[in-house]
Amino acid sequence: MTEKTDSDVIVIGAGLAGLSCAAHLAKAGRRVIVLEQHTRPGGLWTSFSRRGVIFDISTHWVTDPEALNRTLEGLGAPTVDFVQLDHLGRYLGSPKSKGSAGAAGTRPSPLTAAAIPSWDIVVGQDVAGFKESVRESFPTVDDEGLDRLCTQALEISRLLDTLPIQSPELTPLRERLGVALRRLPHVAQIRRLRRTSAEAYFAELFPGDGLAGLRAALCSLAPVPDISAIGPLAMLGTGLRGKVYAPRGGSRRLAEAFAEAAVRNGAEIRYSAKVVSILTADGAVQGVRLDGGATLAAPTVVAAIDAKQTFYGLLDPQLVPDSYRRLLEAKSISEPYGLISLVTTLEPAALGFDGTDVFVCPSTDVEVLRSKEPDDCAFMLTFPQYVEPGADPVLRGVQILVPAAWSWREHWETWPTPERGADYRDLKNEWSAKIIARVQEYLPRLTSHLVTVDVATPITFYRYTLNTEGAPTGWHHMDRPCWKQRVTFLRGLYQAGHWVGPSGAVPVVTSGRWAADLVLSRKR
Repeated sequence: MTEKTDSDVIVIGAGLAGLSCAAHLAKAGRRVIVLEQHTRPGGLWTSFSRRGVIFDISTHWVTDPEALNRTLEGLGAPTVDFVQLDHLGRYLGSPKSKGSAGAAGTRPSPLTAAAIPSWDIVVGQDVAGFKESVRESFPTVDDEGLDRLCTQALEISRLLDTLPIQSPELTPLRERLGVALRRLPHVAQIRRLRRTSAEAYFAELFPGDGLAGLRAALCSLAPVPDISAIGPLAMLGTGLRGKVYAPRGGSRRLAEAFAEAAVRNGAEIRYSAKVVSILTADGAVQGVRLDGGATLAAPTVVAAIDAKQTFYGLLDPQLVPDSYRRLLEAKSISEPYGLISLVTTLEPAALGFDGTDVFVCPSTDVEVLRSKEPDDCAFMLTFPQYVEPGADPVLRGVQILVPAAWSWREHWETWPTPERGADYRDLKNEWSAKIIARVQEYLPRLTSHLVTVDVATPITFYRYTLNTEGAPTGWHHMDRPCWKQRVTFLRGLYQAGHWVGPSGAVPVVTSGRWAADLVLSRKR
């Protein structure tokens, strides 16, 4: 490699963190190249279409759209139009009765044809409405416990909003101490809730076998095994406050906006450009090598990708200290999921589904939230609201998000490498058919109205993101460390995204800006 560089900074990954980092660096006058192995920006913040129906592939709402648009405005880019959602979600139990949606090609069935779930709780910006839906499903619920639940959920949600997101590497010690002092009055409450499991918290609030379904429904607000009470409380408070906003047109609009911000400020984005190694010499970054053998020279690399991929796959293992490697190996990753995207002639609204996300917990036993088996796991239904121009007006979308294990059935019949073959396709079809059959209990005769079925497994998400085992949000929520974004053992290497801090659109965009600030603070 020659002394001449192709850019000042190479950013690996065109997710929100990488795009934010690139845009801020380019605005500051740095020559920036973003390398993305996929054909589009956004990582999991993106969308795709089938028969004109637009499907998102991950979380499609944010709590603070103003913060994202302020960032875009600061970068001289157009803002994103966000729509406030009426509800966070509906939380359903197993069906008590089934209905009929009629035969394919017939007119939509009346609302009375819908299945009736054992509970039906709605969380939206109406505290009284939420309480009433709980009472209708669980008439014996104690009003005092219900009031206490809502009060604490709102308190936690507001409190978390007041806690600033700070970079320990950029924030002066005095300022960090000041924030710590302001937090002191709330430390005991937050610590207690973080040490209390959601299951134990709701059991204390709503004891008795008759309210087991309510406890299961509340745990499904944040359906992650072993999550602390603060998780579902924060989610409930967010919903009750109406802090749920989605980009008009789908998740891809947010990714496209940050990609445009990067390009407008002078960054170059190269798609279908897979980095296979980070080049180093004498303890410093020298550039990267791409799949195919081409090299790009740069004194700085920002890895806005999976941390394990960075340190185990792209770097020479001998460069990674044993202590750092042990730290990586000790951390568990976020749990992957599968996604089944259906185009149908069935009208969900005719069956009482108005576009609100639906979370189905099929049992009163919260242990079911641990299941990754298609026969009994929980699942989530979303109903896409956007279509491409010229789409058939008769078609509707239904999307099913399902917890799924990377290692299920010999890694989905792809072991020892995630290579897809006939066995994988057969297993994927078997898995999705079982899930669709269960969804049909809530959307009767769904299979008679199907037009297309698109199935994504953890193997799919690995292929598109290269995240370890298809992990959607970096490290597991119980094991999320705050990594330093400046890699101390290799000059010129930085990290950004939810592998070095909290997940969510605002935190990862902020992480990208912090990485840019750290790069800019380095002497050239």
